[in-house]
Amino acid sequence: MFTELLTRLESDMEERNSVVLVDSTDNEICKNRDCNAGDLADLTDDVEFPQDVTFEALQVLLHEKRIVLIDVRNPDELENDGTIPGSVNVPLPEIPEAFEMEPEAFKEKYKFDLPAKDRKDLVLTCRSGRRILVAESKMKPLGYTHLRLYRGSFKDWQANGGEIL
Repeated sequence: MFTELLTRLESDMEERNSVVLVDSTDNEICKNRDCNAGDLADLTDDVEFPQDVTFEALQVLLHEKRIVLIDVRNPDELENDGTIPGSVNVPLPEIPEAFEMEPEAFKEKYKFDLPAKDRKDLVLTCRSGRRILVAESKMKPLGYTHLRLYRGSFKDWQANGGEIL
């Protein structure tokens, strides 16, 4: 299985510029290419992250505290259905106004720092994936051009057995 994965990865890498992140550069995949075994934060200015985030990727990103997961559901939904651990809430009806607030007022109201517009670690989620598209369309004109989407959203998180608070 590893050989098949390696062959597919090598084929994909020939078609486009790619960065390989590994635990150690003493690895089969690093024999004929540059690999990075350092912190991903060192590469964030140079790396174009995929817009869609999978359940598996989201688990890792949340565990490693590499993203800000913004849940755009309404507060009553969070109370009734629960939340994805590590997520923060900005209800869709409050977007775009929330992201136009002064940083101090934003932090006081939403309990996290107003994200910089050029951040590449902002992931949107909702209940089923529809409202994130509306949120994205309201945030892009404000300059949030690197938004990432967890399209499966809370339903997918729940279906995959993700922890719920």
